[in-house]
Amino acid sequence: MRYVVAFDVGDDKRRYRVVKALLGVGRRVQESVFELDELGEGMLKRVLAEVQRAMDPSVDAVRVYALCGACTGKVEAFGVQVARPSRRVEDFVVF
Repeated sequence: MRYVVAFDVGDDKRRYRVVKALLGVGRRVQESVFELDELGEGMLKRVLAEVQRAMDPSVDAVRVYALCGACTGKVEAFGVQVARPSRRVEDFVVF
């Protein structure tokens, strides 16, 4: 299953800790959006626990979306991509 994690963290130090937790298991597709592929339930829980420890829930926000295989195939991306080199051009659908 693919997960999309989007966050709004105002403090640079906390934002860095959130990014650091997500970089180890996913790829950045926008400045504040990561895609996490093929994570087991245990690994996902560990990563999200680390993200929760890094953020301040009174001012920061993190959203996690689970995408099934059918939904993953319908992902569309347009415009400038922040994606790292692990992404291939074939991964994007442009009409």
